[in-house]
Amino acid sequence: MDSTIAKLELYLAEGKIDLLIKECHKILKKKFHPLTAGNLGLGYLKTNKPFLAIKYFTKLLRDHGDDLRVLHNLALAYRATGNIEKAIFFYKKSIHSKDMFYFSFTELIEIFYEKNMTLEAKEVLAKYKEKIAPDLLFFYETAFFDLKFSNIGTFEYQLKKNFKILKNYDEAIKAKKNNFQLRNLMKNLPKYFPPTNFTSTFHINDIVKFQKKYSETMDFITDQFNVVKKINISNSSKKIKIAYASSLFKKHTITRLFKNWIFKLDRNKFDISIIDLNSERDDVYESLFKFANKTIVTNNSFEQNIEKIRNEKFDYLVYLDFHISREAVMMSNFQLAKKQAVTWGHPVTSGSKYIDFFLSSELMENKESEKKYSEKLVKLKNLSIFFESPKFFLNENIKFFFDSKFVNISNLQSSFKITPHEDEIYAEIINKSKNIKIFFLGSVINGHDQFLKKRICKFLHNKSDESRIDFLPRCNNNDFLNYVHYSDFLIDCLSWSGGNTHLEALSLDKPIITVEGNSLKQNHTTGLLKRINMECLIAKNNKDYLEKILLLASSPNLISQHKEVIQKNKSRLYEDMDSIISLENFFLDNLE
Repeated sequence: MDSTIAKLELYLAEGKIDLLIKECHKILKKKFHPLTAGNLGLGYLKTNKPFLAIKYFTKLLRDHGDDLRVLHNLALAYRATGNIEKAIFFYKKSIHSKDMFYFSFTELIEIFYEKNMTLEAKEVLAKYKEKIAPDLLFFYETAFFDLKFSNIGTFEYQLKKNFKILKNYDEAIKAKKNNFQLRNLMKNLPKYFPPTNFTSTFHINDIVKFQKKYSETMDFITDQFNVVKKINISNSSKKIKIAYASSLFKKHTITRLFKNWIFKLDRNKFDISIIDLNSERDDVYESLFKFANKTIVTNNSFEQNIEKIRNEKFDYLVYLDFHISREAVMMSNFQLAKKQAVTWGHPVTSGSKYIDFFLSSELMENKESEKKYSEKLVKLKNLSIFFESPKFFLNENIKFFFDSKFVNISNLQSSFKITPHEDEIYAEIINKSKNIKIFFLGSVINGHDQFLKKRICKFLHNKSDESRIDFLPRCNNNDFLNYVHYSDFLIDCLSWSGGNTHLEALSLDKPIITVEGNSLKQNHTTGLLKRINMECLIAKNNKDYLEKILLLASSPNLISQHKEVIQKNKSRLYEDMDSIISLENFFLDNLE
């Protein structure tokens, strides 16, 4: 039986989930074995079949008593089904495991923040504060940056607090004032990946300074691991070996934007591998898995993962969702390929001295934005991507969300990207035009829509105008495209511009008003509009943005004229092989 279990664990480690599930069922037909049932549950969890995972984890608990690791897996499965109450129940039980504490604790806190359960989060942090190494508290402070600001004052206060936390933590750990806690932290970090500072990066302007300081701290921490940081990597094969690393090789914005960096490269020149940083599996994943020369699944220990990747002797490793993935942030403190890069899936510099390049778009950068990188900036041709125009099917039921008595304008970015600095300008749109109704996309965070509306309404001249600010429910992709279709035109966020959202919107000939900013994260839509000769929709500043919105809302003919130009030129946005050739040339020219 030991050899059979070893085979199952190998299937799991190598990402051969279909074989794992098939073998588990074969064994369980003969005799129930807890490790087999556990692996089968993990297989179903990995293939996004949480109800089947729950079936086997529950049977395991019923027949063999509480196992804290199984309790944790049950929490994961219930979270995947959307049953948050059950997920919290099992996380609270598994949190008592010494080995699983940090895993369960972090995921429990994440649920509380996602669901706006602030009091519950504070209670759990207070209850377990003594159990958490003081050095680890830093990660929770920076990761759970409060996105629900009551006003600009609290927003600015939290920014300053984040810098202070980082500075104090950095000084304390480098002075080695907490040696016992530091050793405790080191024992946990190779198997537990702490929260990233993803949410902080949405709002900090001096991003290079902040990210460099954060990266220096992470570099110091990972110096304590028993792994060499830099090595000489030389590939002797004729083809250039490229690896793309992501935790989101599935139906997701990141993969939608960058999957053709994998599919479209010339296979006569390049060997393409993917490094699966614990991605869920779906049809998109399976298509990438089948296409890649090799798939490396990081299921083993941190040290083994690094060794496994280094043994492949990759020429390039490209992180597609660097700031989103806990594992990517940890791994980035080690040289895993001859050259390493990040890109604009999350359009913020890594700050890491181990990352050589930031792959961006020539149309999304300007002289100001070029100052925002610690890496060497590479401005690939056009938009840098090969994006496929979406399929759209009309759903007439969607029109009932809109009001034909008004000009319906929509901001369809995730609402947590809207900072307090933008509140007043949305209110001014309503104040200055009685024929406009503004729609935002509903948030996944409980209560966030009401909170955002309350922030904006503080600046309204007439309370009765609150009814002209509304939220559209979260939906599937086709209904989202119908939101675009039934809007008269779209407006962009000022702090974090739309990429995938507006590539899809322009496929339906919909005008979008944006402002060119001083960073990449503000300039995605600017790049799209430049590509189709629609610079007239790009505002110079907030005042110009407001004026353009009011002008367009007062002129149906102008909206129609813009739609005609977009329809004529939009093909330039999609299936652009020049961008792929530009990427290939980058890989060919930068190995020395």
